[in-house]
Amino acid sequence: MKKIISTTNYPIFFGKRSYNKLKIYLYKTNRSKLFILCDINTHKLCLKHLQKNVSFLRKSQVICLFSGEKVKNIDSSLYIWRSLSSYKADRNSLLVNIGGGVINDIGGFSATLYKRGFDFISVPTSLLSMVDASIGGKTGIDLDHIKNEIGIFSFPKIIIIDFHYLQSLCYREIIAGKAEMLKHGLIYDKNLWIKLKNKYIKKPHIWNTEIFTSITIKQDIVKKDPYEIKGLRKVLNFGHSIGHGIESSFLIDNFSFLHGEAIAIGMICEAWISYLFNKLPISQYEDIKQTILDNYSFPIIKTYVIQKIINHIQHDKKNIKGYIRFSLLKLIGNCSFDHKISMESIKNAICLIRKYKF
Repeated sequence: MKKIISTTNYPIFFGKRSYNKLKIYLYKTNRSKLFILCDINTHKLCLKHLQKNVSFLRKSQVICLFSGEKVKNIDSSLYIWRSLSSYKADRNSLLVNIGGGVINDIGGFSATLYKRGFDFISVPTSLLSMVDASIGGKTGIDLDHIKNEIGIFSFPKIIIIDFHYLQSLCYREIIAGKAEMLKHGLIYDKNLWIKLKNKYIKKPHIWNTEIFTSITIKQDIVKKDPYEIKGLRKVLNFGHSIGHGIESSFLIDNFSFLHGEAIAIGMICEAWISYLFNKLPISQYEDIKQTILDNYSFPIIKTYVIQKIINHIQHDKKNIKGYIRFSLLKLIGNCSFDHKISMESIKNAICLIRKYKF
């Protein structure tokens, strides 16, 4: 497996050798101050490994948040900014984000706005953040339980992918990350879909090749349309229009969907819509549906929640002039974007999944 992916904006380094690259970078750039952003879980399970491999970071000032999607908000950003200010961070400082999607999203967002921006590095520790959240330069926070409503494109200087961190994850976190890998196969690479669909993650390190492929797919798409100007990058949102609506609707409930779990349900719904409006063969829809049902377990979505999901979908950033725009599959491995779908069709797709036994 290759040890580096070169991108327009930043390199992605893999494995233990990536820390040597980071050491060289820190030595050459001679930062005035070093900061590490983590959550209570990565502080306990991952921080020592990072600092052991990069001695430069042992004297960093650590900023720690609680874990989970509920902290990805403006209050947490204010806490980060006030912490940076109290420690006299300047524009030559560097923030190292070590954590999952929440830490990488809010860390990049906060660094980009503090003093009009200073540099950051991403060290994703969850499978989902390795293959999705840390790649592509989208950073942001939630607003009043609306997923990623406030954000900005901002790219890290370096991304470090160290599969060692996957050992700290529970099975539920691993399988949530698998959803984004399945998505990459569905929209871009049928062979990846075939490899992943019946492969269960018991020992994450045996998935290194598939993880590398998944990262490469996302980066190839982002490279062609980094700011979603041409629209091609929108295919990465397959499963997300409905998935984000589900995730947002449960943020304040007793049960919260992990991002990947919500996207998995969203992919069933949007595969059904692809069958109705983009000629996805019914056999491929059934394959997608059954693969996800075999891999995931969720609570039943109750009837009263459906309108909440619809309300959140209306906030989707791809929507223009009131039209709900979806990325839909033509075939497994082939996706198109900007399909205008009625609210009635969306509601019917969500109602359809309620009959499945998760």
